[in-house]
Order: sequence, then C-alpha cells, then structure tokens
Amino acid sequence: MIKAIIFDADGVLVKSEFLSTRLIKDRGAQKEHFDKFFAGPFQNCLIGKADLREEITRAWPIWKWDGDVDSLLALWFAEDANRIDARFGSVIADLKSRGIICALGTNNEKYRTDDLLHNKGLAKWFKKHHVFSSGYVGKKKPDQGFFAHVSEALQLKPSEIAFWDDDPENVAAARLHGMQANHYTSFDEFMRWVEGIK
Repeated sequence: MIKAIIFDADGVLVKSEFLSTRLIKDRGAQKEHFDKFFAGPFQNCLIGKADLREEITRAWPIWKWDGDVDSLLALWFAEDANRIDARFGSVIADLKSRGIICALGTNNEKYRTDDLLHNKGLAKWFKKHHVFSSGYVGKKKPDQGFFAHVSEALQLKPSEIAFWDDDPENVAAARLHGMQANHYTSFDEFMRWVEGIK
C-alpha cells in the first residue's frame, strides 16, 4: 500500500531552463565555463558544503555578468514562476485528502529550494517537514543515503513510498532502495498511475 509519494522538482513539477542557456544566448558566455562550474563548485552547493552566493561571485567574471549576486540569482530563478506545472496542485491536494503523504525530493541548493517553496508557491503543496532537498539533506540523488534519509524521516518502509523522477538513474537508485519508483515522462501518464492507486 502506498502511503507517500515523492515528487521530483526539475523535470516533473518544474519545466526549468538552465541559467547557462540564457546567459549563452543573451550575453555570449561560453558553455565550457558553465560546465566547469556546474560540474565542480556547484556540486558542493547542492549538498550544503558550499554557499552558492560565494561560489557564483568567484565564477561570474567569465560568465559575462556585470551585475551583483542578487540580480544574477533573480535572473536564474525568475523563469521558474512560469514553469511550475500548476496541474499538480489539485492532484496533490486530492492525494493528501486521501491520507497519502506528498513530499518533494529534489537536487537543489538551499537558495533555489527556498525560492521554489516561498516565492514560487511549492510551500502550498508540501509541508516543511516533507521537503527533502539535497542542499539540506546533505546528500543528493542518486546517492542511497538520500533515499535512506527520506524513508527514515517519513518513518515508512521504502516499499510504502512511491517516487516520481524524470532521471532514469534516480529512478533506478530509488528502486534499489526498495521504493516504488517511476520514470516521469508526462503528466497524463502520471495521472493514469494515480487512477490506478485509488
């Protein structure tokens, strides 16, 4: 019996666009500079071992950015407001009314996590103690430690938890942990699955 559903953010709830895509297109920044940052210092930001604001300050001279940290983060997070899939709101509300825990399971550092929750409205869908962000958990998907943290925090057996993510590697890792993991490809497919658990 499913007692909880974990929703990924980017690629499921949020149809996000990479910051690098915008800056390369609008300012002529070089893709390799972003690749180096996101494969390097940003990975420590994702698990709370480095602060994104500090790391960005070191990186932006080669990103063709001439503003400050706040304006860069504002640009980074701005598009999220238009990319939240609002259809999930009523579905999550219905699932919760049936006693199913709905939780967020995302690889995001703390600033974007907080922005998604408090500025983009995801806090209306998920209770604070049902938000599992790598920036606060200290581990990120597909690390088994991330899934173990979720199971322990929810006080549920992995088999009682469903997991939806657009990344096949994360889905495989969740299955390895024992969760009922599903690869997200479309909202319609997700809704067919929801109908099946009623």
